[in-house]
Amino acid sequence: MNIKNAYVKKIFDIDRRELVISYSDFVYLCGINQWNKNYTVVNREIKKFLNILLDYKIEYSTRNGFYTFVCFERAEHNYSDQHIKITFQKDFYNMVVSYSLGFTSFELVEFIALSSKYTKTLYRLLKQYKSTGEFYIQWQEFVKIMDIPKSYAQIDIDRQILQPAIKELTKEFELCKDTKNKRIPFGNLAYQKIKAGVGNKVVAIKFNFDKSKDDYQPFRYKETPLIETKEQNYLNQFIGKYTIIIKEKVNVKVEILELHRIYEDGLLFLDIIARDIQTNETLNERLPFSNELHLKQSLEKSCKDEPNELR
Repeated sequence: MNIKNAYVKKIFDIDRRELVISYSDFVYLCGINQWNKNYTVVNREIKKFLNILLDYKIEYSTRNGFYTFVCFERAEHNYSDQHIKITFQKDFYNMVVSYSLGFTSFELVEFIALSSKYTKTLYRLLKQYKSTGEFYIQWQEFVKIMDIPKSYAQIDIDRQILQPAIKELTKEFELCKDTKNKRIPFGNLAYQKIKAGVGNKVVAIKFNFDKSKDDYQPFRYKETPLIETKEQNYLNQFIGKYTIIIKEKVNVKVEILELHRIYEDGLLFLDIIARDIQTNETLNERLPFSNELHLKQSLEKSCKDEPNELR
């Protein structure tokens, strides 16, 4: 799913304009493959996605005018605590939380995902009649609201505006990357031009579509605590297993008690808290890794279910 839409949705579950999200959640939602990359490369990709967010703007038209503004005013990636902080632009935040566009959260995500200004304007018009499934408007008024160039012939309007908009508004839309929820903005959407008078001139247009089933449920985002992240869950499977730690050039067989992934200055480390199986002493060790794949391969190779399996 489009990364811009993913972060716009999170605005509905925060009571301030600032969103703080963990490194692992951000990487997951952006679809960044971090397993075989060092952290310099991953951080470069994070920077690229943050720049995409800051460049994004929303625009729409009403009978009274045209409006456009950016959605995000600031983004920060803190290397020390590995959190990403995103600040929503004030006007956009106020517009969304007050529902001044008249959208539910799902509808706002649909609206932002639309590619054409004509499709977005038509979406706004049709949503006002979602309970009836029918929208009728005089042709000249429709042309004015849609901001269709006067030079466009009827066939141009069909091919370049109406048909592409109908196609986009009737396709299945994925609401969230990590859910199976999907919606179609307007099921069975079709239009009919009404003609009358001399020369069979178009005087109005009528749209028909499936009535809304009112299946809206508010999207709720909660930052994943570290212990629940995908990476930490992976580490948890090695707790209680046995491995070898080198202390003062001596191999020490230990039982793993805790594992913690640490990021410092863009580098990856693994903190190990373990019990020496001979002395029962608690040991602490920090090991460096070049990337997630290196960490994963090292754990899978060195950890055993029983101490007598260690070599």
